[in-house]
Amino acid sequence: MRAMLMLSALVLASGCERCGEGSTAARPGAATATLLSQAEFANALRAQLAQLRPGDQFVLNSHRTTLEWTRPGENRASVVAVSNLFDDYRAGMSVAGLAERTIAVTSIGEVQGNRVMVGLRERLAIETASRRLGEDRGRVPFKQVGSRLALALFDDRPEMMVLLKQRELEQLDAGFDQLWPGAVANVRQLPPLEAKRLSTGGIWALEGDDYGSTLALLGEATQHLSLKGAPVVAVLGRDSVLVTGADDAAGLDGLSAMLAGLLREMSGRDYFPTVVTLRNGEWVDFVPPADAGYDGEAYLSLRRQAQTSDLDNQQRALEETASDGGGPMVVSQKVIRAQQGKRAFRTALLLDTAETALLPEVDVLMLGSEQGDKPGVLGFVNWSQFRQVMGARCTDSGLWPTRYRVTGFPTAEQLKVLKPTHSADQAMAR
Repeated sequence: MRAMLMLSALVLASGCERCGEGSTAARPGAATATLLSQAEFANALRAQLAQLRPGDQFVLNSHRTTLEWTRPGENRASVVAVSNLFDDYRAGMSVAGLAERTIAVTSIGEVQGNRVMVGLRERLAIETASRRLGEDRGRVPFKQVGSRLALALFDDRPEMMVLLKQRELEQLDAGFDQLWPGAVANVRQLPPLEAKRLSTGGIWALEGDDYGSTLALLGEATQHLSLKGAPVVAVLGRDSVLVTGADDAAGLDGLSAMLAGLLREMSGRDYFPTVVTLRNGEWVDFVPPADAGYDGEAYLSLRRQAQTSDLDNQQRALEETASDGGGPMVVSQKVIRAQQGKRAFRTALLLDTAETALLPEVDVLMLGSEQGDKPGVLGFVNWSQFRQVMGARCTDSGLWPTRYRVTGFPTAEQLKVLKPTHSADQAMAR
């Protein structure tokens, strides 16, 4: 819903060559001053469900658009579409009534092949669901879309989409690759996307329902559109995308300006559009070339902010898992973007009091001490050198975004090799 509002604002701001007539009718109750916001509604719904099913676990995603529901003894979670229920709430239904209806219609039951659909999600949400459920049968198979997105399989039911994990695939006696063609065919049976050509360069806006962006990435972005070069797709959400061509300098420049405007509007939020392009049949991150004939800074800024947001959201998920008894308590440091002079760099802080830390990939690592006579910052060290010196005490944790599990703090001898410095430039140059 948020993505469609953002897209509508862009379309109105830029004008379009062909725009469909949209409904202007307000939903019943929309003008009621006491209505909850979607975030408030999501929190209230979660609390109501927890009262009705006190033994179950209910976890909202960071955008308050979906809720994962895990039952005791079940090695899987159901996904409740909060954004859909919010529409019913705005139409006049109570939170309590919607909670009761959700419980009534969401029995796990048997997975039916004709309901299996392909759906787009942020990769972090998929990885978090897999980690929370544990073991191989709780793993969620998916196809990667760039570095931040994933196409997974869902059992699409009323009011709920069940994310299919290895356990459900075994129940269907089929593998991910076997189910994929039928799931794609099911999605393509949905109403086609509405395409609007914007006056700002060769840019197309594609809108649909919750499978809109999925349809675009399954081929609708390249069919029936006049594009120069391979498609470049800005995924605004599950329902809408913006598309231009990789060889369309005017289109890429216009899209860059649109994304810059979105970044200004979204200041302080934790959702960021993702821009991908098709290369050799695979969707990969779009990175403008250094000699681009257009302003590529918005694309680069978007990637940096999205990466930082993913790490922040991952940190919260890791801390929630640890506090729920899902694993040993760790220090999951987030990445910090800083600048010395004209050079920006990424860093994270490792303290000598941390027994175990999960550190993101950075340019330089900041070491700090909370012990001894002179607590404070010891200085920066080169990240690659730190990993080499720490050896088996700094290993890839297998998480996405990538984090390294660090056991303990460098010894006095290792600090002599690392030579902490207060100049990040010096540390990076080593």
